[in-house]
Amino acid sequence: MHYYNMGQRSRLPSAIKVCDQGREKIIDASTLKKFSAALSKTPEENIIKAMNSLSGTFVAIILLLCQACVSSGRQDAYPLEVVPFVDLSRYAGQWYEIARFPHRFQEGCVGSKAEYSLRTDGRIDVLNECHEGSFSGKIKNAKGKARIVDNKTNAKLKVSFFWPFSGDYWIIDLGKDYEYAVVGHPDRSYLWILSRTNKMDETIYQEILGRIKKRGFDVTKLIRTPQE
Repeated sequence: MHYYNMGQRSRLPSAIKVCDQGREKIIDASTLKKFSAALSKTPEENIIKAMNSLSGTFVAIILLLCQACVSSGRQDAYPLEVVPFVDLSRYAGQWYEIARFPHRFQEGCVGSKAEYSLRTDGRIDVLNECHEGSFSGKIKNAKGKARIVDNKTNAKLKVSFFWPFSGDYWIIDLGKDYEYAVVGHPDRSYLWILSRTNKMDETIYQEILGRIKKRGFDVTKLIRTPQE
């Protein structure tokens, strides 16, 4: 599914069908027209630059609503659980990426990290950064906003870097002192292990792997993130 073809602009359909956590949703013509109008006023090279700048660090990034149904429609054996509660004031601040599932939007990223800042309107500002290719490489960054979708736990968020798309950011494991966190997607296709420091004790790392493996994640897909 393509919302925008960089090579040409074609006639908009009356509506399109997307998948969100296995449930079909319809985006109507009026929403499509607004999105198309916004894109038409944006120079093509700027759109490409914006897309390429989305390093996708954590959040998540970018688990777009327009995921293919083949992926998000997959029925897992049991629903993914999140942590009982997240104190957002303690969760805010800087996180280093220790490991992640491989995805195209993070190819070549090293030294990946994210900064979360609480807003007065209850949302969260997100700043993701990484170095391109090597620690001396160009810094790529992406700015977005997150909102809480489960006020009981504060552990389920939606993150948006590019209107009108947003993605799920679920906190599924969290250290007692907020020294580490694990972020996943409900269809288990995305996973990030985060730490307050740029290194993680190997014993703690292996314990985390054991827990998330039991929760249905294929931990063999994880790749370590180079950190200085």
